[in-house]
Amino acid sequence: MERGQWEGADRRFEQALFISTISGTLINSMLVVLLVQGKGYQSSQVGLVAGVTPLLAACTCIPWGRVLDAGKRLVAFSSVIQFLNAGLIFLMLVVKDFTLFFILNLIRNILTLPCSGMQEEYLLHLVNTKEVKYGRIRKWGTIGYAFTGLVAPVLVGSAGLDGILILGAVLALVAGGLFGTLPEIGKRSKEVQVERVEKAEDHLLGQLIRLIHNRQFLTIMILSFTVYGVLTSASNYGIQTILMDMEAPTEIISALPFITVVMEIVFLTVADRMDLRGKENRIFLLAVFLCMVRWGMMSVTDSYWVVFLLAGIHGIVCGMTLGIQTSMVGRDVEPEVRSTAFLILSVGGFHIVPAVLNLMLSFEEVNIGAVYFLISVPGAYLVIRQVIWEIQIRGAQNVKV
Repeated sequence: MERGQWEGADRRFEQALFISTISGTLINSMLVVLLVQGKGYQSSQVGLVAGVTPLLAACTCIPWGRVLDAGKRLVAFSSVIQFLNAGLIFLMLVVKDFTLFFILNLIRNILTLPCSGMQEEYLLHLVNTKEVKYGRIRKWGTIGYAFTGLVAPVLVGSAGLDGILILGAVLALVAGGLFGTLPEIGKRSKEVQVERVEKAEDHLLGQLIRLIHNRQFLTIMILSFTVYGVLTSASNYGIQTILMDMEAPTEIISALPFITVVMEIVFLTVADRMDLRGKENRIFLLAVFLCMVRWGMMSVTDSYWVVFLLAGIHGIVCGMTLGIQTSMVGRDVEPEVRSTAFLILSVGGFHIVPAVLNLMLSFEEVNIGAVYFLISVPGAYLVIRQVIWEIQIRGAQNVKV
């Protein structure tokens, strides 16, 4: 790989991340509206598309990881996936039959499943090789999400539902072109690939077994599920439900993403300016503590202002820990299964855990804050144990000296 190919790669990746985030947010936010208003499907059919499809797509997480780990063709896959995503959206706009629409949407979900994991792995490579700051690049995804939230209501009034989805598809094409300008991380030699294919541990389930035997990755995974999984459930369902039960004004509910995004951008920048090497577990301990304070206060308060202001903790925690989680995967997971690791964290923490939590909370009338608090306990236990272990190791090293 020539050094010249990497000149400006970080800036091009920022642009691709920004555009792809806008595209994905436009499409995903309008899809259910399309089903109800544009297609006239029944509520049970909408539930199948919105609820069952992502869970079915999640089953392809490990096969996707195996494919990506085989060659690390992250750029090629990112580019092709964006092009196919756009094509599928165009098809879904004209299809009337529900079964065909469901199949097309399932294919789209399967194709786009590894996108966030691939982006995190590529960003890790940029951080390690070009010495760029994680937060400087990662914040462009957050800004893209916030920007879409601001302009989407205006676009609905001017371009209509079909217009927004067409715009999302066109932006996906642009993002695919931008991803295509990036240099590849590189793939292993054919000899190494053949050698790994011949190993029994490299079969489909073998990669998962290797990761399960990695205690450091298990700790990262449980932390990811209990921190990001609960935060995502809260932002997508739990907080809105609590605020509606408290009869909070619609303006307060609609402003939730704003306070979250602002705090995330601020703390991504703060984390960039701090030297957090060797302090990863302590930062996660602080993050888990903040989450548990938030869930505990939510479980007892009667003030919707308290619930609203506590939403800022979501942005604080993500801003502080997202870069740390990525660096921990780079440090503790071998490159041969790193794509699989990123996909497990992304799909589990941001899709499966929130989906299961939202289903559970929708069927039972429970104290949502208390449920979130209890789910956070395993993560707190693990990170406290890690911090104590680090203190003991350092104490033993000091005694030897």
